[in-house]
Amino acid sequence: MTKRKTTLAVAATLALLLACSPLLPSEAKKWTVTQRLEKISKEIDEGRTGNELTVKQVDDLKKEISNIKERMEGMKAKNANKLSIPDTNKIHKELNDLSVRTLKLRLDNVYKT
Repeated sequence: MTKRKTTLAVAATLALLLACSPLLPSEAKKWTVTQRLEKISKEIDEGRTGNELTVKQVDDLKKEISNIKERMEGMKAKNANKLSIPDTNKIHKELNDLSVRTLKLRLDNVYKT
């Protein structure tokens, strides 16, 4: 191969890699708190049907989801039926904690010794 062909092949490969690369953080999907609640609830249901969570664990996790929804409604009621940015951040943190807890329980139950 000539030097020119090699350069073109490298450039084409780089262009292909960039086209196939994951989204940049600024282009990443932004989840609403409602979407995240639905997603976590679905993961809990999948954990139960896949025997990765016990009935008690599912009940506890679902209760936590209900508590988060109640707190959200209270926050909305105080702010013209919308979540403020600080309240949204607080709910996202709670959802992060719940998501990690759910995943940990699912994995612990699968990989019990």
